[in-house]
Amino acid sequence: EEWLAREVLGRIERWHAAMTAIMAPLWLLLSLLSLVASRTEHAYTSRANKAGWKADEFEFVNPSELEDRYNVRVLNKEPLVVEFKNFVSQEEIDALIGLGERVMGPSTGGLSREVGSYRTSSTGWLIPAAMKANATASDIVYSLEDRIAEAVGISADNHEHFQVLRYEPGQYYHTHNDFIQEQIDLPCGPRVATFFLYLNDVEEGGATHFPKLNLKVQPSKGSGLLWYSVRRSDLAMDPLTDHEAQAVTKGIKWAANKWIHIDDFIHNWAKGMTG
Repeated sequence: EEWLAREVLGRIERWHAAMTAIMAPLWLLLSLLSLVASRTEHAYTSRANKAGWKADEFEFVNPSELEDRYNVRVLNKEPLVVEFKNFVSQEEIDALIGLGERVMGPSTGGLSREVGSYRTSSTGWLIPAAMKANATASDIVYSLEDRIAEAVGISADNHEHFQVLRYEPGQYYHTHNDFIQEQIDLPCGPRVATFFLYLNDVEEGGATHFPKLNLKVQPSKGSGLLWYSVRRSDLAMDPLTDHEAQAVTKGIKWAANKWIHIDDFIHNWAKGMTG
């Protein structure tokens, strides 16, 4: 009996040693993966996280919860692209174009604000100085900003100033993503969503095209289009929402754009801390 007990104990010890040899590399691998995940979970730096925003504070809209207030249509489920029909009134369109026309200049790209052949439209930024030109129009635009904030569930403080866009025949914006990598280290955090307004019907061309989604949205006066620049799972940049403004082939295209950040843009912009 003593011999049998030693034999059983020996076999158990050998089995344990063998299993340890097998499992140790696996546990090491899992630990490394966990460490990597913890450091790249949201693809943002610790400096940005210390700036005050957290990924779990950001939520995507639930289209079904918007249906009682807006005329919405889901154009793509994942990543989410939502159309808001009849979102902008004629009064709001007139206010946006009236303010934007005063400050029109060549459209630029990125934090470097470079003018390039990849983007050939004109842009009028409705920064505070531009808004002072017409108090009545400004009040109308501020009210529209609040309505966009309510629709997307993200404070207007997190939105960049309106940019009013004009595309003339032959003008376009080649495929790009609205996410700017360099902003992950800034207090405002990166852009997470875009709310795009169509201010007129375009005779020909001018569609917003998402090539990786096989989705093309033709401008429809008064409509808004919401999409996200980040993935739902980890808030890293979502290449599936790469998009382009296709060339206008006949007529003029008027639009207005709201780029939305994960944290306060407006107050950080005033401090020169948005890049």
